[in-house]
Amino acid sequence: MPYEKEHACRLKNPDDFKDDSFRRTKRKHNGKEYSVISGKLKGEDSMTEQAYRYDKEKWTASEAKSHCKDHDGSFEAAKDSKQKVPEMERRFFSCEDIEIRLDDGKEPKLSGYAAKYNIFADVLWFREKIKPGAFDDALKKDDVRCLKNHDPNLILGRKSSGTLRLDTNTVGLRFDVDVPNTTTGNDTLEEVRRKDISGCSFSFIVAEEDIKTFDDGRPMERTIVKIGKLFDVGPVTWPAYKETTVVSRSLDIFKKQNQAEGDQGPEERKEKTEEEAQEQRERRLHIEKGYREACCIHKRVTDQINLIDKD
Repeated sequence: MPYEKEHACRLKNPDDFKDDSFRRTKRKHNGKEYSVISGKLKGEDSMTEQAYRYDKEKWTASEAKSHCKDHDGSFEAAKDSKQKVPEMERRFFSCEDIEIRLDDGKEPKLSGYAAKYNIFADVLWFREKIKPGAFDDALKKDDVRCLKNHDPNLILGRKSSGTLRLDTNTVGLRFDVDVPNTTTGNDTLEEVRRKDISGCSFSFIVAEEDIKTFDDGRPMERTIVKIGKLFDVGPVTWPAYKETTVVSRSLDIFKKQNQAEGDQGPEERKEKTEEEAQEQRERRLHIEKGYREACCIHKRVTDQINLIDKD
């Protein structure tokens, strides 16, 4: 992963070193200071250079790359500060058709739709739908897990092991998982059977989207065209997009305000000056932009910048 403030030159794989043995020291080249990351290789006591780091305020990418090449290292330029870091998002919805199948002599199976196509849902201050085929590329490359409540400790199945199967049809993304004979698996079956759990969800990163904004009071519309990465699918306790009471109340207020504006007659609308209309449009766009960022129920895909590149 690229670093925010430093270009990086990897000399050796950090996994070959002892944990907690790394040290950072300073060195100069042609009058420019750079950092040397050293550590102890497994089975050795002496320090070995693992990587170099170059402050991007002092080193251009080409200068750092040239220095790295001279030392037979693998170079990675610092992250563009203007580049948006992909964020993991989650979507929760009611899943009335989630079902348990019990085949004779076989493990019980849990099936349902983790996502449905072309159905608009209110996500905070905008409406969102998923375009058919959005999951196609992700299903070809991602080793997706089936998790209960997105908790990696509560695993129900995995694509690479064959215990989780995913496919798309005209309705959406469907999952079918062989529920394990574990505490998590048995508890989940009983909770679904009792209808204590009736929701489905999936975690993802968007690769391509289409955004539409309107000047007539309608909320912004987002169409997810392509999923860049699919992390997990599975049953969840809370099946709603609107995760908090505050969000729910705010969305209701926003809808009522838009409805009130739409109910005004032609003469009333004409009374507004062009200046007022422009201010209203700018205010609405500002709100939509801010809450679009806030809408993602996510965690950062990247960890905080560490001394050592574990990638």
